[in-house]
Amino acid sequence: MPTTNYCTSTCVFIVATDNTDCPFPKLTMQSRDEDRSDNRILDLMTREKESINRILSQAELKTVIARLNEIKTKIESIESKLSGSD
Repeated sequence: MPTTNYCTSTCVFIVATDNTDCPFPKLTMQSRDEDRSDNRILDLMTREKESINRILSQAELKTVIARLNEIKTKIESIESKLSGSD
């Protein structure tokens, strides 16, 4: 009896007398569930990577802002000394 193999990534159905004649392995519900699980894990990892990148960007901005405030304070100190009000 011919075996029908399904490839989930394309719309091609292959009919073969046994799996050796077929370029695609027979897919089961379990393998489709595993694919979905893998996709969920990949999506989760992508979202985590994006979150980490946002956190790093915010941290960099905080560092830049802190450094700018330090420079601003130094400039104000220099201006004060130059104007003789100190």
